[in-house]
Amino acid sequence: MENIKALAANLGLTYRDLGPADVGGGYLLSSQAGWNQTEADWRLMLANGQGWGLESPDGQLIASALTLPYGTEVAWISMVLVTETWRRHGIATDLLRHCIDHLDARGVTAGLDATEAGRLVYLPLGFQDIYPIDRMVAETPDLSDLGVERISRAMTAEDMDKVVALESVAFGAERGALIAHLFRQTPDVARVIERNGELTGYALGRNGRNYLQIGPLVAASETDALALLTETYGQGSGTSEPLLLDIPGHHAGLIKSLKDAGFTRQRGYVRMLMGQAEVMGNPGLVYAITGPELA
Repeated sequence: MENIKALAANLGLTYRDLGPADVGGGYLLSSQAGWNQTEADWRLMLANGQGWGLESPDGQLIASALTLPYGTEVAWISMVLVTETWRRHGIATDLLRHCIDHLDARGVTAGLDATEAGRLVYLPLGFQDIYPIDRMVAETPDLSDLGVERISRAMTAEDMDKVVALESVAFGAERGALIAHLFRQTPDVARVIERNGELTGYALGRNGRNYLQIGPLVAASETDALALLTETYGQGSGTSEPLLLDIPGHHAGLIKSLKDAGFTRQRGYVRMLMGQAEVMGNPGLVYAITGPELA
């Protein structure tokens, strides 16, 4: 903490904790960076995580960093942002180190989804690769020709306990608050697959600033994942807005199917954990993550 406080003082900035009143400032930061978050996303993250920022003398939030706890053993480092005019002063690096120190002092493993360039910064800090992620986008996607049967149904509030339980298995930590938030925000894109009374897959989504993002998407097979996507977007909701999916690289078949449906790879990420290369949960079930800021 002392490093970021000293840096802030040297630059004539104010270091402080972030809270609900910073939703607007955080949204402005992520919008300036071209990111997909909305004010609703910031509201969720600030309500469920812990954040720090730097403020300019005129009261503008010029930098941010958050940690989002999932369960008691892991937390995601998120929204490390610096407005363009204040970059190249070491602010992002010191905020990142502050997040790492904060979690380490509490015995919590830090995780993050790094850009391919960011990965080179995080490796020397002790983060290790878990798996790659491909960001697939389509401005006018057509999922109607993927050739899968309709096997899902709309998610209901009564499904929440089962969805949270399956999410805990897939991700590796409890994420009930996130699941409930996504369902409340966009219930029209929330679907489940149920077989013989057992919930075996689901898809949730959120409306972003630039794209509708589907995720998390958890399924027992690629066929089920395609069915959830088709029924959520192509046939289920009837929407035609731009679509974004962050697909773990080990699901090469799904990535190929999306390319055939008109998607392109926008960029890559790498899932990383501090000090360990062991996977969390069961990544084979995860066909789309929630997004790099939420894991």
